[in-house]
This record gives sequence, structure tokens and C-alpha cells, in this order.
Amino acid sequence: MVDAVAQFRFDGQLGSQWQDGKVYLSLIEDYRKVHGVYPEQVLAMTQPDSLGQFYFEGAFLPPANRIYRIHVDQCDETQANGHFLGHCLNSKQLIFIANNSDSISLPMGFEQQLFCEIVSTNTASSALMKVDSVVQDMAFDIGPNPTMAAKKLKANQWMENLRSTAQNTEEPLAELYAYGIISDRTGELRASYLDDLSRNSYYETLVLRLQTTQADAAFTKQYETELRQDRPVATDEAAIPNWVYVLLGICGISLFLNMHYLRTIRGMKTKPKPTPTLSGQEQKILELIKQDKTNKEIAQALFVSLSTVKTHINNLYKKLGVQNREEVKNL
Repeated sequence: MVDAVAQFRFDGQLGSQWQDGKVYLSLIEDYRKVHGVYPEQVLAMTQPDSLGQFYFEGAFLPPANRIYRIHVDQCDETQANGHFLGHCLNSKQLIFIANNSDSISLPMGFEQQLFCEIVSTNTASSALMKVDSVVQDMAFDIGPNPTMAAKKLKANQWMENLRSTAQNTEEPLAELYAYGIISDRTGELRASYLDDLSRNSYYETLVLRLQTTQADAAFTKQYETELRQDRPVATDEAAIPNWVYVLLGICGISLFLNMHYLRTIRGMKTKPKPTPTLSGQEQKILELIKQDKTNKEIAQALFVSLSTVKTHINNLYKKLGVQNREEVKNL
């Protein structure tokens, strides 16, 4: 038994005015390159038949949902390079979501309008059209010569409208497509997006959903990188006020001075007292006092009067910083 291989088929009707054109199928992996046509994105090319019908089919698409573009143009060879840079006016395009097992038809609309309807086996295929409808409404809502306040208010409203519309599709790729619009560095919604990013956890939840459904896709890593770059690391409100630094500086100086003072006091306490200079007679009296000799015995030993001994002892007490014999003995 042979296992069935997934097959896709994308077909459409162009109308007689496009019979001479070429139809391209492109895979969009970079959500910053959704609008315009890039040669490196092109997967296949075909031409419509005499009735304007075309199709792409096979088994070479990724199995998971991706963003695709079908565009038709009637640019001649001299215009081809200009077209692939997005400058050819004779072209129409449609972006949609699909995978390798989808069947998608693009019928002509009223008065042979191209790419205004998607009939698909994938419920997510038309999600990008819903986002685009909001973008088209934005173009007519701002009005002529708006004030800065009016533009900011409108930008906030449309940013939330775009985000919620994409979120309601329950398709992360549609949300990523909307994110590419609101976060565009040159777009009108950039300031509103940055403000929203600083207070809204929505963008982090989108990371988790992309990691669940599209973990290995390049655009998932691209989104994570851009989110890290755009996320504010600090705001004026969160910054430490200058007075805090001043207070910390004063505290530091005070601590240093106190420690220096304590070290000085400690040094004074532990510094040895200088040895007093005693005369020869005072030194003899000091030794006799330590031998428990009385004043009379000292006078007899030194052959001096008792009053002279008393005078020497008073001078000795002053020099040694003591008040009595017991303190002299303890020295």
C-alpha cells in the first residue's frame, strides 16, 4: 500500500484582459517583505490559458501554514526588474495563508475584479484579507490636514483595531502580519505600538503561540529578535531620581568620616603613654617606694630631710600621673 502524499492546488480566473500576463506563486518568510514582489520569494510561474484560468499544484510546500502571494503582471522584459522591486503598475497581487494540503480557488469578482475572494479548505486563508480591510479603512479615516492630537488618537485606535482584528482570526500568522504593519519603523502607528509594548503582555503571548505552531520558522526568530530590540529597558518613570544618588553620596561620606573618627579614637586608646623623665633622686625614691619604705626610711637612706623626700614624692606623683603609693606600686 502506497502512502498518500499531501498535494496542494491553487487556481484562479483572471479574465481576458490578463491572458498575456504571467502568474507567480511566492512564499513569504519575512513579514517585512509582504508588500512588493521579490525574486527570492518566487516558487513557481505559469501563464493563464485562453480563458484566463491558471493553477499551481504539487507537493513542494511546507506542511504547516505559511503566508503566500499570487501575483499577475503584464510587464514586458524592460519592466521586469522594476516590477520585482515593486514599481510595475501592470500587476495585481493577493496574499493568503495556506499549507501543502490546501485547495484554494480565486474566482473573479464583480466586473471581473481580481483577487477579491478566496475559496479555501483552510479557514485561515482569508485571515490576511480581514487585516487588509482594516488597513484600507484607515486610509480614509484620518481626514485632510489632521492635528497632531487627532493623529495620535486615531493611531492608538487603529493600532488596537488592527491588533484585535488579527487576534480574533486565531491565526498567529495573521497576527504577525498585523504586527509588521503596526511596528513599521516608518509607519504612523510606530509610536502607539511602542507605548503599547511597554504595558501590554499580548506581544509575549504571541511569542509563545508562534513557538507552539511555528517553532522552526525564520519569522518566529525574527519576531523574537525585534521584540527584544523594541522593548524598553527603562523609562523616565522607572529611573532612580537624582536626589537618591545625592542622599547615597552623603551617607557614604558620613560613614567614611565616622569610621575614620573611630579608628582615630581606637588608636589613641591603644597608643602607649610616653615614659616620664625622672631625675636621679626621683628614680631612687621610686625604687624605695616599690620596696614599701616609709618617707622617714627614704630620708635616712638618701641622707636628706623628710620635707625634701615629700617634695620629691609630689613631683614623682605628677610625672607618673598617680595619686598614692599603691598606684605607684602597680606601675
